[in-house]
Amino acid sequence: MLDWMMPIFKVQQVVLLTNRIDIDAFIVLDQITSDDAFDLVEQINHTEIAKNTLYIPFPYRLSDATLWINGVSEKREQLGYPTNWTIRYGGKLVGGIGLQHSDPRSDKDEVGYWLGPDCWGKGIMTRVLNGFVSEVFNKSKIEILEAPVFIQNYASQRVLEKCGFEKIKIVKNAYEKDGRLVDAILYSIHG
Repeated sequence: MLDWMMPIFKVQQVVLLTNRIDIDAFIVLDQITSDDAFDLVEQINHTEIAKNTLYIPFPYRLSDATLWINGVSEKREQLGYPTNWTIRYGGKLVGGIGLQHSDPRSDKDEVGYWLGPDCWGKGIMTRVLNGFVSEVFNKSKIEILEAPVFIQNYASQRVLEKCGFEKIKIVKNAYEKDGRLVDAILYSIHG
């Protein structure tokens, strides 16, 4: 058959990531709604969270929460699948996790997450990240997840290492945060 006679097929990634991911009996990842705005502000409005994340401001106001919730909803509608989930522990919003780039043509993405201070040191983020990574590798075509972490964020580095991420390299002056350049460590895991 001649090339010009070959049928043209549009190749699309089938994304099977769902709106709800059950990590265990206590932890559920699900979609944020406008009803979560006040809880989001309560959980995320801490200097330590802002210091260790690129885009979360301090103070974190209700207007920030509303803007973010609307953006997440629009992105989910545009793509047809979720890229961000709330972390609920015992039914209460305590954090968030998501894919940063979500290009359906790529086999690589970046994971980002945060957890409210009341849940620090309890192994919750390790359980969440392990379950999330498993879900991503099993239900999408993503084969590599990367996680850049500010060099001073030791807690997040420990979580990544417990979940099997490998330290790839230190990136000098990787990001600008609050008017200064910050070094980062790039972690990676393969599915």
